[in-house]
Amino acid sequence: MEQHHTRSQALAQHVRRFYDRKQAFRVFHGGSTSTRRMVYNAATSIDTSSFDHVLSVDKESRLALVEPNVNMGKLVDATLPHGLIPAVVPEFASITVGGAFAGTAGESSSFRHGLFEDTVLRIEIILANGEIVNASDEERADLFHGSASAFGTLGVLTMLEVRLVPAKRYMQLALHPVTSSTNAVKKIEELTLEGSVEYLDGILYTPSSGVIMAGSLVDEVPSGHKAVRFSRRTDPWFYISDLDGKAFSALNHHFIPIKDYLFRYDRAAFWTAAWAFKYCYIQNWAFQRWLLDSIIKTPKMLHAFNKSGLANQYIVQDIAIPFDHIPEYINTIDKETGIWPLWLCPLKQIRSWPLRPTDPQVPDKLMNVGIWGPGSRDLVKFVEQNRHLETRARDLHGIKCLYAQVYSSEDEFWQMYDRASYEQLREKYDAHTLPAVYDKVGKNSAIEEIRRREGSKKEYYKGKAKDFWIVRGVYGAVCMLIEGGIQMKK
Repeated sequence: MEQHHTRSQALAQHVRRFYDRKQAFRVFHGGSTSTRRMVYNAATSIDTSSFDHVLSVDKESRLALVEPNVNMGKLVDATLPHGLIPAVVPEFASITVGGAFAGTAGESSSFRHGLFEDTVLRIEIILANGEIVNASDEERADLFHGSASAFGTLGVLTMLEVRLVPAKRYMQLALHPVTSSTNAVKKIEELTLEGSVEYLDGILYTPSSGVIMAGSLVDEVPSGHKAVRFSRRTDPWFYISDLDGKAFSALNHHFIPIKDYLFRYDRAAFWTAAWAFKYCYIQNWAFQRWLLDSIIKTPKMLHAFNKSGLANQYIVQDIAIPFDHIPEYINTIDKETGIWPLWLCPLKQIRSWPLRPTDPQVPDKLMNVGIWGPGSRDLVKFVEQNRHLETRARDLHGIKCLYAQVYSSEDEFWQMYDRASYEQLREKYDAHTLPAVYDKVGKNSAIEEIRRREGSKKEYYKGKAKDFWIVRGVYGAVCMLIEGGIQMKK
């Protein structure tokens, strides 16, 4: 802890210097799972990438003290020897604790425990004036609640206290086939009521086929069963194993080592690597998946996705919708984009934050729909597709996850969220040298590209040349091979 305090004091002094100069600054974390393109400069940023330590794991209280840049893989590795895991573990091992708290994250245990931010009991945060403070339900509760899903716009996180739950060696996974979105919602509603179900999500492969997966923790694999793995390069991608049945036996229950289950979607980033294969005319066969395994991990894919401009051609949205409206919304997705598969993950809202929608008809229980696939190659149409998905979600009393690019204007954005409460917090904690939330989430590469092309013939023809599939494909592949993620410019 002494080293942590030393690092925190040094960082606080750096933050204070920006405050004294009345100079805006950004926070460089060393990486990101956002789909927004980010550029950092040492003259206008502070570097928190060294805050990547698990400070303590308390088996008795089931709590972990963690610095914000600890990723989920490292946190699980630290807690498992104590027989514990975080109550909510986002699906990618590279997602950080701070990113999950400040940027919204849920997974298959969220129907029980809420979002990851709901499992954080206390934070240590540097205010924009350089003061280091603690915040929790008992102390500075407004700051604690307001910092969740606020994208680091109220202060700089330096430590979080995370709630843990008992772990076991394996996940027993029951697969329930479904034949429609209506059928899927009904099955998920039924399974949420079963006390033995601890983890729950689903995949809709087509409008008429899908699977709902219900998990319970167990210590042993029963006789007659064999554990199935998904973390090695020789293993199948998880979503393919569900689809073709090759990885699973014909029995009703399947057993997966706990860490393989928690990060089952990490290889291939759900199924987005399949879209990358298709884009590059690579056959999605076992040998190709084995050969390219090291470069189709989530961090490299996201980096290439943003650098190459493919973020302006592929839709990436996570949108939570009330259960009753899921069939209607999925029909909208199909008509607007034709994207399949879709991910279903039931969520429970536990706490209310200033950046939650002001719509009183947003229920406590929602279904997240993961929409990841090709959109229109025409930029204007691409933006229209995304805007339609966002506005339709708003009409149906849903919530968009803001890690993905936002296509709403600032006025439209603040029609959905409690601007007055948020700005009161910014004023109270003097956060004006930090970017406001829309300044962060509203930066949209597709809209910016349209404006550049409209303003200059040179940019128009340059953009059209980059739109040629092989240009973006080759550039993205090069980024995956030789570049190491987001960098700080000197």
